[in-house]
Amino acid sequence: MSGLFTAAFLRQIGWEVDVYERSTVELVGRGAGITTHPELLEALEKSGAGTRDIGVRVETRVAFDREGRIIATKHLPQILTSWDRLQRLLRHTIDEAHYHLGWNFEGVQQDGSGVRVHFSGGRVELAAPRVASDTFPAGINNRGDIVGYADAGAARSYHGFLRDRRGRYRRIEFPGARGTAATRINDRGRIVGYYSDTKENPNTATDTRGFLRDRRGRFAEIAVPGATLTQPLGINNDDEIVGAYADAAGAAHGFLRSRDGEFTTIDVPDARVTLLIDVNDRGETVGIYVDADGRPHGFRRDRSGAVTTIDAPGAAQTRVRGINNRGQIAIDTVDWQLKHHSFLLDRGRFTEIRPRGAPTGSLATDVDDRGRVLGWIL
Repeated sequence: MSGLFTAAFLRQIGWEVDVYERSTVELVGRGAGITTHPELLEALEKSGAGTRDIGVRVETRVAFDREGRIIATKHLPQILTSWDRLQRLLRHTIDEAHYHLGWNFEGVQQDGSGVRVHFSGGRVELAAPRVASDTFPAGINNRGDIVGYADAGAARSYHGFLRDRRGRYRRIEFPGARGTAATRINDRGRIVGYYSDTKENPNTATDTRGFLRDRRGRFAEIAVPGATLTQPLGINNDDEIVGAYADAAGAAHGFLRSRDGEFTTIDVPDARVTLLIDVNDRGETVGIYVDADGRPHGFRRDRSGAVTTIDAPGAAQTRVRGINNRGQIAIDTVDWQLKHHSFLLDRGRFTEIRPRGAPTGSLATDVDDRGRVLGWIL
């Protein structure tokens, strides 16, 4: 149990963790009854295991004499559970790919490359430090929480991440996926993104499907009916979700998913490609479309369906990335010398954002209601 708790907490702060059990079978259906205390319930919530269906709540303790008469009562609310139920909750925080049965630990060796863990039968696992070589922040909410994705170096194995307002990181991985990207987070802490079962980089995969992750770490899949791939890219505080999908012919369309799960296809008139990237609480959406000549433009679409094209001054390509509840828009452009620029569009006025230490340009990805622009330096 302590090993599962440790693994769950480490994964919550962004570590990649594998669990090796000596037992050759799942450790279920065993153990004694357990009376819970507030500290245990708090630990379960913080570990991501949660406390759903944890046990039976009792309110009172009763003492009987030898004849069965009640001689004392005490109000003491607690939840009665079992070792088996706690093990199952914690076990669900570790996906099958990172949980290994039948590994008998024998010893460790450490050197400059990492730690080698030795198991019976001559099996050796290397626990080496892994540092992301590229980090792509994609979305920010009004609490200052940031989501995005990063790769683990030469392998280009992507995982999503959540950086909270205190600077703490948490890894976001769809269970069983080879690559995951987190794209937006709303003020309720609900995160959207997409994943691939076949490629470490979901941005190059042709089988991507979307997900919605709640504050407790539970995932729900999002897939446009009949689509070959689905990429959710934005979410507002009403849980309306926007993104892009590819139909059976390979054509790219935008979509809007209602809170009830109903999908609506959205295409800019006469566009070859439409991508919806963000939506605010007023139902205004922004994104990118490609015209008949193959040139990308940004656009804003109001709730009534009226579309306004957005082209930044001096830009060969304009890509609208985010919109806040004040109508301010974060924009990424490429000029005719192929250099990236970031802009904030506010009431028709373009203001270029020039981060320090960005000799080759920057790429804006989102803007919150305070006008803080998120992005990365190229």
